[in-house]
Parts: sequence; structure tokens; C-alpha cells
Amino acid sequence: MRISRSSGGAFAGFTTVEVLHRDPLSIDDCALYPLFSADVIRLRRSLNPAHRHDHMAVAIVVRAHLPDDTPTGCRKLVLQP
Repeated sequence: MRISRSSGGAFAGFTTVEVLHRDPLSIDDCALYPLFSADVIRLRRSLNPAHRHDHMAVAIVVRAHLPDDTPTGCRKLVLQP
């Protein structure tokens, strides 16, 4: 999943968004996730130079808070996994 945030603004109504951790992923790491098919992994290996294979993506862990006055129904919708 890709998470983006426009500079200076809140993301999807959150009052704060903190990046807690960033971790580079290699092609081999990406191959462990069902998001990337074997065809995509083969394509990335063939298109990207070998020296880039160790850093193909970044895993990011974030913490975000909704305002206290957010209606309960909206909280459940946003926070469901």
C-alpha cells in the first residue's frame, strides 16, 4: 500500500501523522509479499541494475491520530484493517 501526504496538510483528516520507521526492501524482500507476482519480480530483476536490487522499495510504519470530535462511525471506517 502506498501512503502519501501532501506537504503541510493533514492526511485523510488526521491531525498528526508521524513516520515511526523506514526500512529499505530488496527485490528478495518484495518477493515475499503476495502483492508482487513472480512476473513482476522477474521484470524488476531484468530492468533494474544489480546494484539497485538491495533497495527497491521502502516499508514505512506510521502513527496517525483522528481529531477527538470525529464521529464514531467514521473512526471505525478509517481504523479497520
